[in-house]
Amino acid sequence: MDPRVRVALALDDEDRVHGFLSWMPIHGGGGRIDGWTLDLMRRPDDGFKPVIEFLIAESCLAFQGEGAQTVSLSAAPLTRSIGEPDGWLQRMLERSAQVLEPLYGFASLHAFKAKFSPRCESLHLTYRKSSDLPRIGLAVATAYLVTPRTRVVSSPLTLPTPPVARSASTSPGPVGPSEAAQTVLVDLH
Repeated sequence: MDPRVRVALALDDEDRVHGFLSWMPIHGGGGRIDGWTLDLMRRPDDGFKPVIEFLIAESCLAFQGEGAQTVSLSAAPLTRSIGEPDGWLQRMLERSAQVLEPLYGFASLHAFKAKFSPRCESLHLTYRKSSDLPRIGLAVATAYLVTPRTRVVSSPLTLPTPPVARSASTSPGPVGPSEAAQTVLVDLH
């Protein structure tokens, strides 16, 4: 794993992982890190349902305490921004999103991120010619789609060895039926 990536884990008393996030740095001038952008988020199906929200909130508090200027929830690919023109390409992208929704969850990801009332900024892709679009589409699909092999979770996630924590905080109360969770923000160097 890239040593610049930060990981937030929600662990119970038995070190079972209830969820994790990975954060990538947002670089400012002079090589300094001005903030963090959400990369991956996962939780087991049988885990504490709002663990991802909990981890995002705890991570934001930790980043704020460290002086971060920005936290990004990243893009929600193939979702339409307000005011985008309605043309053949937009209609094709929306159709692609509908077809791929069961595999990736573009709309549900967009709805999940909307809970945090983020400031949305459109992302645009510049391409030379229309004939490049199939190759670009394949590259985007390869980057974003979860393969069946990575989607299957046959056993609970656990930590092989305890990580060295950069900062940690404990939730104000139990987060599951009988489990106290802890968020650990880890630098993987």
